[in-house]
Formats: sequence, C-alpha cells, structure tokens
Amino acid sequence: MALDGAMNTITLHSPEEALVLIPHLLGYTPSNHLVFLALESWGEDAAGTRSCLGPIVSVDLNENEMNNDMGIALGRALSHAAIRQAVLVYYCSDVENIERLPREHLAAFSSIVGDVGGVLEPRYGTLLKSYVVGTKSWGIWEEGSLTSSDWSDLQSRPVAAALVFSGSAPHSSAPRPEIFRRPAPARGEAVAIGERWLGEIRRCGEDASVSVTGADPHTTGRRRRAAGRRESGVGLAAELTAQACAEWDRLIARWLDPQARDELINDVAACGRANAALSLVGVRDRVLYYGITPSKEQSLSELTEMALSRGLARGIESRPAVDHVENLIGLLDVCASYAGDNDPYALSCIGYLSWWYGQNTVAARYVKAALAADDTYPLAALLADSLAAMVTPAWLRRR
Repeated sequence: MALDGAMNTITLHSPEEALVLIPHLLGYTPSNHLVFLALESWGEDAAGTRSCLGPIVSVDLNENEMNNDMGIALGRALSHAAIRQAVLVYYCSDVENIERLPREHLAAFSSIVGDVGGVLEPRYGTLLKSYVVGTKSWGIWEEGSLTSSDWSDLQSRPVAAALVFSGSAPHSSAPRPEIFRRPAPARGEAVAIGERWLGEIRRCGEDASVSVTGADPHTTGRRRRAAGRRESGVGLAAELTAQACAEWDRLIARWLDPQARDELINDVAACGRANAALSLVGVRDRVLYYGITPSKEQSLSELTEMALSRGLARGIESRPAVDHVENLIGLLDVCASYAGDNDPYALSCIGYLSWWYGQNTVAARYVKAALAADDTYPLAALLADSLAAMVTPAWLRRR
C-alpha cells in the first residue's frame, strides 16, 4: 500500500504486521482502543491521486464500554462493505504482559470477535485475524486462546523500518480537535455583513426594472444582470441563488489560489457573505455538488437544476477524490469559524462531506455543533440519524 503519492509502497508480509501499520494510518498510537482494519486494497480514489485501504474503525474504550452491543453495532456497520481480509485489534496500554489481562476483558473481546466474524465470514468469506496488544507484548487471539509474543519482534520487521524511513511519526495519543470559532466580535461583524449583503441583492432583484442611471458601477452591473434574468422569466429566488453561487465561485477561486488563501482566511466580509449565501435555497446543494464532483465543468452559478440533480446522483455513488473534498472542507471550516451562534449551514456541509468521505468521527462532531445552532435544520437532523444508525454512503456499499 502507499500512504501517499510521494513515498514508496509499504508491503505487509503477514496480517500481524498491520499492528505496526495501524498507528501510522490513524496518526496516533492507540492506547485503550478497539481497532478494525480491512487489509485489501481498494485501488485509487476518484481523482487517481490517493490509494485506498479500508475501512478502518477506531473505538476509544475510555469512552465506550467493550461489550456485546459494541460487537453487534460494529458488525452491522461493516456488513455493507465486501471485506475479505481484516484484523481486529484490542489495544490495552495499561497492561505490559497481555497474558495477565483480566479474563473479563478477554471475554468481552472474544464476544466482539465472534459478532464481527459472524457477520463478515459467512457473507464474504472474510479472513479475520484478531490480536491483543499491550505495551511490551502482543498476541493472536484464536479459538479462545491467546498466544503471546514480544513486541520487539514486530518492531524489527521491514515494514517498521519502511514507515520510519517514510517520515511517518504517529502522535502518542489520539487528538481531540475542537471546532475553531472566531472571537464573538469578528463573528458578529461577519453575520452583520452577510445580512446586509443579502438585503442588498434582494433589493437589486426587486428593483431590477428600475433605472440604474447614476448608481454605483458594481450595483449597476448586478441590477442589469438581474433585469436580464427577470425579463427571461427567472424568478427572484433563482436570481438570488445565482448571485449567491457566484459569490461562492469567487470564494472557491480565491481558496484554490495559494497566494490568496492566507488573505481569505482573515477576510471577515467574504466569509460573512459565504455563510449568508448558504442560507439560500439551492446554494448549499451546489456547494456539496462541487465537493462530491472532482471535475467541475461549469461554475456553480450556471449549474441548472437538472445538472445539479444528475451530478448529485452520480457523485454520491462515486468514490471520493480525497484532496478535492479535503480542500472544500478546509474552506467550509474557515466559513464556519465566522458563523453566528444560530447558523448551522457550513457546519452541516462539513458534516455531510465528512460522512460521505468516511470520516464519521469528524462528521459527528460537526453535526452535533450544527444541531446546537439549530436543532430543526433538516440536513443536520438527517445526518445525526444516519450516523446513529451507522448508515454508510452508497459508494462504500457498492464498490
């Protein structure tokens, strides 16, 4: 497998070498965690820039008790993916010698192994290997017994040296990132700017038939374009959507320009307009369309309803283009940092893209924040239900 496009291929010669790989995939060394990793390669992502390996699931046992319900839930979540080779690992860093692990812990792990294997093995003929890892030893759990080995044995394998050579250095503990929010004055300024901007483009649409002689050139141009669309039968709502999408087209262009990105991050007005635009019908879905469609042939402001519907239907079935979707999530994260207390729009978009991309932990964090802002917002509520029911995106179920 290749962790990124710049490094040499990492080869696993046996399933237990996944124990060395897992911390590098997660970005941190599991301590008290249950980790599932599918080992077969899924090829490249939609843009052909990343190799895919997965799914990988990490459960923090400091926050979740290891019991039968966990095994049933994990098996249900994984049942949609045609997994043929996988490892299930119980990391217990508070134990040096795993042979001294309390029997009730092994019994709980054994139950989870049985539940997950019971779902995957009959359906896909899955080869599921199970391991227990302590601080100084590791062992394979097989047929109710644990065979222990010294951890130094794995650390001497070529895969360990290859990962170190590649420059990969996992953190010692799992990160707990918080959603970054700007100070209240900056957020208040952004919200006020966005509201004024919405009011202005609404007035431009309503007054499109009024003479624009002597008006501000920027306003004049908008009114003339609005008048043209109104004369061709385009309603006020569609005109507002078009102008709001044009704002997002400009925003995306700035974000993709390395020289303009730093300035955009601190542009209160641009982020205020972007957040206000997301509140309009049709804008949010066009932004999500951009995220799940790696090659965009036309601007969001020119995207017809038919093209939008077809693009979303195709995109949701397609494998994500990792760099592309991460880029958009980064932009939405900047917008969310300027959002008001009652604004769920950018947060929900990040939640949706993270869920579709396969980052359920991130998705849950943003969906929770979106519901805190507005617990009636349909997209956030739908995502919360999907995450709770462990619903997976269509591309993951139909690969």
